[in-house]
Amino acid sequence: MSKQQIRPHPQLLKFLCYFGFGLSLTLLKLYLDWTPAAALVPKTDNLIPTVEIDAGTGRRGDGETGRRGEWKFDPTFHSLKPDTQNPPPPSPQFWGNQRMLRYFIDGDLGGKEISAFHLFEQGNTLYQTGQFTAALEAWQQAATAYANQGELLNQAMTLSNLALAHQELGQWDEANQAIEESLGLIETIPANTQEHLQAQAQALNTQGTLQLTQGQSETALTTWKEATKLYTQIPDEPGIIRSQINQALALRALGLYRRASNTLEQLEQTTLKTQPDDALKAAAYSNLGNLLRSVSRLDQAQKALQTSLKIARTLNSPEDISAALLGLGNTARSQGDKEQAIQYYQEAATQATSPNAQFKAYVNQLDLLLETKGLEEVMATVTQLQALVKQLPTTRPAIYDQIHFAQTLLEQYQAQRGIDAGTRGRGDTGTARWGDGETGTFLSYVVKASSSKSEIISLKEIAQLLAHAQQQAQRLEDTVAESYALGYLGQVYQQAKRWQIAENLTRQALVQAHNAPEIAYRWQWQLGQLLKKRGQQQEAIIAYSGAYNSLKFLRKDLVAANPDIKFTFRDEVEPIYRELVDLLLQPQGSVEPGQKNLKQARQGSTETSQKNLEQARQVMEALQVAELENFFQSACLDSTIQVDRVIEQKDATAAVLYPILLEDRLEVILKLPGNETLIHYPSTKLSRSKVESTLKSFRSNLQDSVSFFAKEEGKIIYDWLIKPAQSDLERYNIQTLIFVLDGPLRNIPMAALYDGKQYLVENYATTLLLGLNVRDPIPLSRASMNVLATSLTEPPSGIGDFAVLANANPELDKIGSIGVPTTFIRDQYFTKTALEEELERSSFDIVHLATHGQFGDNPEETYILAADGKIPLDEFSKLFRSQDSATDRGIELLILSACRTATGNNRAVLGIAGTAIQAGARSAIASLWSLDDQSSIAFTEQFYQNLGQPKVSRAEALQQAQKAMLQDPQFQSPLFWAPYVLVGSWL
Repeated sequence: MSKQQIRPHPQLLKFLCYFGFGLSLTLLKLYLDWTPAAALVPKTDNLIPTVEIDAGTGRRGDGETGRRGEWKFDPTFHSLKPDTQNPPPPSPQFWGNQRMLRYFIDGDLGGKEISAFHLFEQGNTLYQTGQFTAALEAWQQAATAYANQGELLNQAMTLSNLALAHQELGQWDEANQAIEESLGLIETIPANTQEHLQAQAQALNTQGTLQLTQGQSETALTTWKEATKLYTQIPDEPGIIRSQINQALALRALGLYRRASNTLEQLEQTTLKTQPDDALKAAAYSNLGNLLRSVSRLDQAQKALQTSLKIARTLNSPEDISAALLGLGNTARSQGDKEQAIQYYQEAATQATSPNAQFKAYVNQLDLLLETKGLEEVMATVTQLQALVKQLPTTRPAIYDQIHFAQTLLEQYQAQRGIDAGTRGRGDTGTARWGDGETGTFLSYVVKASSSKSEIISLKEIAQLLAHAQQQAQRLEDTVAESYALGYLGQVYQQAKRWQIAENLTRQALVQAHNAPEIAYRWQWQLGQLLKKRGQQQEAIIAYSGAYNSLKFLRKDLVAANPDIKFTFRDEVEPIYRELVDLLLQPQGSVEPGQKNLKQARQGSTETSQKNLEQARQVMEALQVAELENFFQSACLDSTIQVDRVIEQKDATAAVLYPILLEDRLEVILKLPGNETLIHYPSTKLSRSKVESTLKSFRSNLQDSVSFFAKEEGKIIYDWLIKPAQSDLERYNIQTLIFVLDGPLRNIPMAALYDGKQYLVENYATTLLLGLNVRDPIPLSRASMNVLATSLTEPPSGIGDFAVLANANPELDKIGSIGVPTTFIRDQYFTKTALEEELERSSFDIVHLATHGQFGDNPEETYILAADGKIPLDEFSKLFRSQDSATDRGIELLILSACRTATGNNRAVLGIAGTAIQAGARSAIASLWSLDDQSSIAFTEQFYQNLGQPKVSRAEALQQAQKAMLQDPQFQSPLFWAPYVLVGSWL
């Protein structure tokens, strides 16, 4: 098979994403009905190790030395054992058709037919053991034999199986052709017979699998719905179960988690309960549990897996017992119960009947042991794994498991030494130097590293594991597995400072990852690190840009990331953006003599680096959007407009400021109206940790009624961000500053920065944007403004530590007193249902929520309180849907006056922005900390007096309210006026 034929899934693994984004060590098989013979799907890898290695640092993204990244779990879908009492029919996909089976046994078919049957069965056996090339050959011969005998139905079902084998080998064109031929043959068979319907349903299931693996999620969903109809018509309860679970997987791939969960819950409550306690039901509950776990429904996942385990034990089926225990181990780990997870993994390994299943369980266990146990237990598990490696067959799953094992050990090796070390850790003066003369062949790449008794395993042994996996992948023509083996082997050489060999291996890994951005981005990133380490800056930029473009291609997939792995975004995706920006903002040459004017000095770069500034800006914009989408697991609104265009057309007094926080410095880029040139100010040399500690202290002091220390730190931050640009802002008569803030900078109110005499709010209106696009802003008009205002004085019991909001209703009274049409929902009447009904009844420009709420690290911790409980972030879209349809533009402004963000929570503003987006609002005003004080009444009164007045933007209305509070001796402290921030449209 030509390697150019491989066309790996262009949008595979949507749930791995930003998430981690950490994309898979394996190409995970998500779909049911993949395997022939009474089976749901083949076993898959359930743990996805990811490791981020920064050449020369050995440090985490947060500056800490140690183990990189997190383990991320994927659902384990496992095969059913063949029913020995009721042998499978001639077609491995022809379920339970005993009449057809008897026809083959009792009918006088002659030698050729019997030969076709045996080839068919041989292909099935080979497929089940992972020997896909051999299975393909057997099925091809069987298909030819059936064609010669005119057995069209059997030929069609054989072709359907051929499609599965082609898929396993990455032969996508051949797979698609085989399934099309299968469906075409089925159309020639008399319709509405049981055989016809059964074969067509199974072929459609296979076609749906192919479609989903090639990124055609919506098409796959439609195909599986058609399969469900056919199974219902037969009727075939097991087929209905399989096709409905497939539909749920397609919905998950589309990011429709709620619909996927509803589908599974309905299945569990109806059809599944009526099935006998057999292997199919055990496998179905196991798959159901793993999928529920993947959407963070951990309690339900545990219940489903326990049900599977109970059935499997009743059946005395070690294979199904092991699979259920493996899923329970993954679920326990997701729940944070590492000890219980270790026990489950141990029992799963003990129950496993094959080396593959044992190996998988022990590898899962190993990483937890490295975190929680002593060297003795770790070494015992490693020894078991080393013995099992020798028993593993040359199959695709076994290859991925070996790579997983090697990568786990490599991560531990790096944690002990630091990636740039090349020497042993504390107290160990031995070396791990490389021999010379490695050239040419792959085998010469095996590391010649010394060993130590203190090591869990030597670097040489890690390299040998990867070399062995690469050779096996090459024999199976599995370019994906070969890419992973080569790429991780490149990391081994990177660890040992053999830069050229590491680069060669990484480039080979990239070649094998042809047309697979979900794999290529990792090796493009690794190549960029290696080139940067060797001082090849331009070449490094090209490599990093390749990784960035691969991630951009995958972005829509990544927003549907498995919630279990979303927080690895900061380890797996964010560093690529930042390291690229770091390179782009480094000096790219010198200015020609006679050209050093003030403008060029501010830019600090030549024309070439001006191009780099544009790219750096685009990369940071992409990072902001990716982080927002990753936060609340949904694509951002498409109806947006570029902020530069808004400024040029609607507000020539606004400027955009981009502070960028890198590991060793703070960069500032300014975009002024009417000027295409970006201004890049000289870097402020500061460690990231120093910046973060200053920001944290500043926010803490802002919440003190004595403002002295807040002013001191506000001046420091002002000098970092604003002072370099001050003269340019004055020259362009800038009145509004639009901040595209980076990381922890979002956690402080820009209005409270201090220039030594005045706060920033006294000179500029401010707003925050996440990215360079906004929903097309429309200025508010007081003449047509309509407000929906809600209050909740006493929070419902049993939810958090929220205090009584004694001033919530007086706050609403101030809105009513200024003459703006206002609809009120107060206290016990403010329920989720009441809010939804009011939004359906009338259209509103402004929704003002005077109630407690919280913006947390994730959507589950982002909510507002109603009298009947929490309204979580993911329900805002449903609540406010009628406003979008009624006005064609949704809410203009969402005000959350008593909400709060957690101190030091860098993702809180993402929650504010996410809430606005889910509500369909162009902008939101929220408080970074909650105030139960008269100040909220004063703020509300001043804000609404100015909001919607002619030539007063919402940003200016906020500024004027804050300035008025500054002039009131009672509220002069930033504690009272500073927490309010505007996110989104400022007009």
